[in-house]
Amino acid sequence: MYSYIIFVLLTIAWSTSTSGFPSSSGSDCNVQLKCTGPYESRMEQARNSKLKMCASLTLYQKCLDRRKSSCRAVIYYHTVKSLIPVLMREKCKNITLPKSEAEILKLFNNVAKIIPLDPKPTSKPRCKATNHGNRFSNVSSIEKRYCGLFGDPHLRTFYNSKQTCVVEGAWPLIDNEFIVVQVTNVRLVDGFSATATNKITIIVKQDVESCVEQKAYQAKSGVLPVEFRDGSTSTGTSSCKVQVMELIKDSLIQIKLCHIGTDILVRKVGQFLTFHIRMPQQIANSRHTKGLCVGGCPKREIIDYRELLSYTEAQLAKAFPKRTITRREAKQNCEDSKLKGFYLDSCVFDLLTTGDRNFTLAAETALDDAFELDPSGTVKDLTTYKATLDTDPNTSRENTRTKSKHNGVPTANSSATLTLFILVVLFLSFL
Repeated sequence: MYSYIIFVLLTIAWSTSTSGFPSSSGSDCNVQLKCTGPYESRMEQARNSKLKMCASLTLYQKCLDRRKSSCRAVIYYHTVKSLIPVLMREKCKNITLPKSEAEILKLFNNVAKIIPLDPKPTSKPRCKATNHGNRFSNVSSIEKRYCGLFGDPHLRTFYNSKQTCVVEGAWPLIDNEFIVVQVTNVRLVDGFSATATNKITIIVKQDVESCVEQKAYQAKSGVLPVEFRDGSTSTGTSSCKVQVMELIKDSLIQIKLCHIGTDILVRKVGQFLTFHIRMPQQIANSRHTKGLCVGGCPKREIIDYRELLSYTEAQLAKAFPKRTITRREAKQNCEDSKLKGFYLDSCVFDLLTTGDRNFTLAAETALDDAFELDPSGTVKDLTTYKATLDTDPNTSRENTRTKSKHNGVPTANSSATLTLFILVVLFLSFL
């Protein structure tokens, strides 16, 4: 039975890794995006919890049950539907779950924020003759907003808020009437909450006014496609396209959304991904636009990276007993890459928590991409952001003691003596 269960897990993993949408015979089924995607995200949280694993399987099964009629002719649907009960019998004999689906969903605080990804339209939109191009006629004069996500992950929002977040599982970066961007983050180090992005899903929504069909793009750990999931590379009119382009082979792609004056960069660094977007302020500020790029991370998901960067070597050794790099080495490594400001802090944080030097490259390329999409904002940010520490705390304290001895700077004791002497002089002057 155990070997069969392994076979079942491998079968499901193979099925979910296949690219594209279900066959046309089940075009309304869309079980991979609607059911399997959320299941994968929940299972990432359920690695150390049998309760969550069984809850995830239960939600998967309920999702499949709701698509019985529309998925009648889809082989993939029937395959996973027959295998889930086998897994549940083997793994969930003594597990008691809440009765309602809503209560089960509460077990996955992060996954509750997953954006539903709508199926690909079955027909091309009929374009309105009045407008086949960019809605923003004078693109050069439109003020843009920038948002970026990289590393552990570190977030710079549309409003230039800078955060380091946990956000494990699937989270929406942007969700509005034109586009949905969802990232999935996995935990990096056991016993610590830092995560990194291993999946980015982008849904370009259908827009009849611009002749844009709905398209889905998905990058996963180690895989950076140069096409949408249906195999195409563009949609829209010849004069104003939504288009996927490769800027650096196997490393950097750009998605240009001409009809809304928006540019996206997705980069692969090692096994993880970075994301950057430039969007018209009119859209970014719209009440219809939501997600982490707008409001930042929830407070419970934010890591105080400045506090960690202020740790001494002794404190770091206690917090990360298995780390392979000292604070001074991490800082030197990041400074050698010419990083400044928030990107320097982010780089040092990532090296201290993971020891993975690929994160230096992640911060370096993130700075490059920020310059590409938001040059003036990035320059302003680098000149106004104050890095957490300019020197190693241990070195700083030692230097302070040395200067006190050799440069005549009063120590705490000598300062108290000097103060007492001044008070005595003042007292005598009144006699």
